[in-house]
Amino acid sequence: FLLGLGTICIVFAAAHPRWGDTEVPVQSNDAQLVIVLDVSRSMAADDIAPDRLTAAKEALAEILTRLTNERVALVIFAGDALLRFPLTHDLKAAGNVISTLTTGSILLTKGTNTSAGLELAHSISDPSSQSVKLILLLSDGEDFSKETFSVATRFKDGNSQFLVACVGTPEGGMVRAVDRFNGKPYYLLEEDGSPVISKLNENTLLEIAQAAEGTYLGSDLSIVSDFVISSMSALGNKTYSSHLVTQPADRFQVFTLIALLLIVIATIFELRRSISRYFLWLGFLCCSIFFFVFS
Repeated sequence: FLLGLGTICIVFAAAHPRWGDTEVPVQSNDAQLVIVLDVSRSMAADDIAPDRLTAAKEALAEILTRLTNERVALVIFAGDALLRFPLTHDLKAAGNVISTLTTGSILLTKGTNTSAGLELAHSISDPSSQSVKLILLLSDGEDFSKETFSVATRFKDGNSQFLVACVGTPEGGMVRAVDRFNGKPYYLLEEDGSPVISKLNENTLLEIAQAAEGTYLGSDLSIVSDFVISSMSALGNKTYSSHLVTQPADRFQVFTLIALLLIVIATIFELRRSISRYFLWLGFLCCSIFFFVFS
């Protein structure tokens, strides 16, 4: 009877039962990427197919698929700025948020205020981390703020690396919009009826990169992913942090211990009867090995 119960307990232990939660320390890459994305009306220009914002989102999607344990935050800006999500390890959720972004958001005022986006990005910090942030600015360079360059100089504090990527072409393109009532797209027009043409302002973006002592990547979005990943990898090799992760607790040790006790007790009784002692000791040995290997 005792041997039967012991065998049942071993079967339960082999199934690796789990219940309750336990916190275990996990070491992760502490590199941080803060994306500063222009979502002003001009980002709907069609000089890059299908439009500037979609091209920028595709570049960001590629970056997120290549990241692993790094943390990402997103700042969007137009006439003002908004922290769309704070630093997070949930890259899938981050990608879902980015995929839903549109120009002319009701969450932001009209216009283009790059300084507001940069100021908000600079304020993002984690007191528990000493890592250097990688700031990635994606914009077409249209900017109506006089404080952008002075704000950009704050990124020279040694706590940030600064990248600037252009979105658009010098020739420019017409700016699309969507009618909020019928959902139909149309092109923005000037007062004289001619289409609004938005052109890439590379000089402004280059000056922002210089003011921040950062790196200017130009308008080729295909190189952005490689550059960001290599930069994040370099930062990750220098900065690691430990944090607690909650996971189900293994309880197979309980059944293994019960099985061990039952076999010991059964062995004592059987030895007194001198019956099957060799098989009992073999069972005791197997249970002991199981316990020490998997505990």
